[in-house]
Amino acid sequence: MLKPLLVGMAVLAIAGCGTSGILMKGKPPVIRTIQAESSDVQVGAGIHLKAQVVSESEDLTYAWQANNGLLAKPTETTTLWIAPSAVPFSPYPVTIALTVKDEYGRNVKATYQIRVHQ
Repeated sequence: MLKPLLVGMAVLAIAGCGTSGILMKGKPPVIRTIQAESSDVQVGAGIHLKAQVVSESEDLTYAWQANNGLLAKPTETTTLWIAPSAVPFSPYPVTIALTVKDEYGRNVKATYQIRVHQ
């Protein structure tokens, strides 16, 4: 009699393993646009970037990345990107990427390309 009871408890425990304790509400964030002052910049110059994000969540994290140059505020909605001081050829393309994540771990990524000139 004890054996069927233990089997039933094991089935209930396993069935509950796939459910999350946190219910995801709403839709994942969407990056509408990445806006920049220009898509062309001189070596060493700075350019402001701003993300327009639509989300039902109020708890978003931002992660800006660039394959060259420097980002002043990589975890903010807006950031300042500083172009490299030298490039191997002109115009030199640099890709800026933004990843936005909500409190449920859902994320979205968008890129923006800037051309650096000598």
